[in-house]
Amino acid sequence: MEKDFIFMDDETDGKERIFYRSIFYSYIRNLITDFFNAKLEYNDTHLRFISFLETLEDAGDVYFLMHEMPYHWALGIIQNTAEPNEEIMLDENKKNNELEFCKQFLSTSNINYFLEEFSSSNV
Repeated sequence: MEKDFIFMDDETDGKERIFYRSIFYSYIRNLITDFFNAKLEYNDTHLRFISFLETLEDAGDVYFLMHEMPYHWALGIIQNTAEPNEEIMLDENKKNNELEFCKQFLSTSNINYFLEEFSSSNV
């Protein structure tokens, strides 16, 4: 999987953006293994997710990925379905813990978020 996906954001303001796809994938993987304490399975949902990340073509593809919270993708892979049961995340403490987990991950990865405006300092 290529590290980053740089694209013209014709969905919003026409600016060049960078989607840190390998970091996004690492975060999903860490949610599965470290946050949900589940085994990372290479099931159909996981393989489709990887394939989609590898074949991004435009802003619409990135925003499709970003319109769901990362825990949605993690639970989908854990449960091997595109429509996971998200009841596990209904607890406010769990949601707050995931937010802190994400903040720590982003800080460790030296990025503000998985999608940012592109500049030469991003690479």
